[in-house]
Amino acid sequence: SLNHRLCEVFGNDHGIVVPVFANDTDEMGVEMVFTNALIRELGLHGEVLITSKSASGLELRGIIEKITYSPAVTKTGAGQDPNDPKTTNRLQNYSAIADQIAVSVTLSMQLLQGESRKVLWAKRATAGRAVSAYLDRTGDRQATSSFGLIAQSLIDSKYSEIARDLMRDLYDEM
Repeated sequence: SLNHRLCEVFGNDHGIVVPVFANDTDEMGVEMVFTNALIRELGLHGEVLITSKSASGLELRGIIEKITYSPAVTKTGAGQDPNDPKTTNRLQNYSAIADQIAVSVTLSMQLLQGESRKVLWAKRATAGRAVSAYLDRTGDRQATSSFGLIAQSLIDSKYSEIARDLMRDLYDEM
C-alpha cells in the first residue's frame, strides 16, 4: 500500500506487484536497473511488495520508452596549432569532439487494476545526466567516433543515477 496522494487508489488488500519494466529501446539490460530503482524507492517508504502476480490486486508497470545520448559540449581545434603539444588533443582546425554527452531517459508508469486491467494512474517522465566524454584521442580521424566502447560504458554508468531520480520523482507524483 502507499500512504500519500493516491492512497485510496493504491490501498488494496491484495497488494501491488511490480513486474520487470518493458524495454522499448535498443539498450539491453537497462530494464533491470529501472525496476530495481522503483522497488528500492518503494522500500524506502515502507511499502510492502509482493512477488506473485496472481496474488496481487494492483500492478505497477513501467515502460522504458526512449534513451538518447548526444554531444552536449564539444571541444574544437579552431585556431590551434596541431603540432603544439599544449593544444587540446591536437585537433585539426576543422574537427570537434564531444567533451560532454547528454544522456536522457523517457519512461512511463501505469497502475493497473488486477483482472480488469483498468488504468488507475499513469505518468510519463524524462530525466537526464551529463557524462564527461573520453577525450584521449589524438587526431581528427578518431574524433568522428565519439561513441566508442569507453564512451558507451560511461553512458551506461549513469543509468542507475537517472533511474533513482526518475523513481523518486514518480513516487512523489503518486
